[in-house]
Amino acid sequence: MSEPPKPYEIIEKVKKGKLNKSDATELLISLIEGSHDSKLRAESIIALDHIAFKTENIFKIIENHLISDKNPIVRKAAVIAITNHFLKEGLNSLKWVIMHDDSPLVMKTLFEFLTKFKEQPLEFLNKELNVWMEKFAAEIGVVMEEAKFFLDLEALFADGNESYEIDTSMYKYFKILTDFKSSKPWLALKDEHVEILNFNYFNWKFLKENKGNIESIMKLSSPDLFLRSFQKFNLMHNDSMKIPESIGLLKHLKVLNLSRNKLTSIPDSISSLSSIESLNLSRNNISEISDSICTLTSLQKLNLSHNFIEKIPHSIKNLEKLRILKLHKNKINNFPDSSDQYFSSLEIFRI
Repeated sequence: MSEPPKPYEIIEKVKKGKLNKSDATELLISLIEGSHDSKLRAESIIALDHIAFKTENIFKIIENHLISDKNPIVRKAAVIAITNHFLKEGLNSLKWVIMHDDSPLVMKTLFEFLTKFKEQPLEFLNKELNVWMEKFAAEIGVVMEEAKFFLDLEALFADGNESYEIDTSMYKYFKILTDFKSSKPWLALKDEHVEILNFNYFNWKFLKENKGNIESIMKLSSPDLFLRSFQKFNLMHNDSMKIPESIGLLKHLKVLNLSRNKLTSIPDSISSLSSIESLNLSRNNISEISDSICTLTSLQKLNLSHNFIEKIPHSIKNLEKLRILKLHKNKINNFPDSSDQYFSSLEIFRI
């Protein structure tokens, strides 16, 4: 007995005219309804979304998975399909999601859709979402504008962990824990704005997944150093991680430490951090100093050591307030012309 076609194979046949939309839809529905594989169900819903074959039956099937499927990847796919093709019919279902769904993957998808579209039919959904975001922001202690970054972090923690649900209970500990080297807190707020962020994906995720041990970990003389010892054994198995673009919403951020995250790049939105004074991107996999870094005119300390950077851009001289620049343990083989005076003016310059 041959295996049923994969969703992408069905789409390709439709594109090539080898399968009509009606038959393709029936095949995809059979996969959605009959498969125990959550990834296959999600891919089938997305494929159905691409075909854009609209019937009441299709809506009911997608709506059912939006409300009742246990897997957030499937529910996320259902949100995409409904917002693309069944928005009018699905308004009440989407409202239900806002009120009851605890998956950051689902809430992030719905939030990003609603913030792009402000049409009248969506007004009541936006009101419901604002109520939800206000509550989420209050639980963390930040203004609502900055809460989007933390929703994106929650989605980051859910990636690869389908059972993960939004959990704000750990943020009170993140405000107490301090970085081993700088002694600054992992998360510091002032007037509900983020001022200091020491974010290490492994450390934050480890504590979120081991809440039962948090009190014991907090009693250690250096919890950060304890977690770092675990990180050495786990990072080799992790893929590279991306910082959400929404980090640019943290307009009051002064100290940002993203070291030891296996980053290959940083989001361009970092250029919006106009108040930032200290940026630590050391011990990652970064290969270039981006233009977005060189626009941070308030920056006084920049640590890019232990990366894979090969050259220093001319635009580094735009950082007129820079006092400390650390570039050692890279692959730098050239300096920008007429840069000697700039580098000699720094209090600390390591290369």
